[in-house]
Amino acid sequence: MVPLLELPGPLLDLSPFRHLAEVPVADLDLTAALLMLLIGATAATAGIALFRRRDLKEA
Repeated sequence: MVPLLELPGPLLDLSPFRHLAEVPVADLDLTAALLMLLIGATAATAGIALFRRRDLKEA
């Protein structure tokens, strides 16, 4: 696979897709998949909690 952009490795490591296996070509890395799921669920929960605390004034 030829990369579309010639970005440095540390920048590419920020992408969650770089840490997951290319299923079905490679075996599923269950630990990485569950860790990414946990990170996503935590971020979603934090976003919902912060959204509910927003300061809105009625018109």
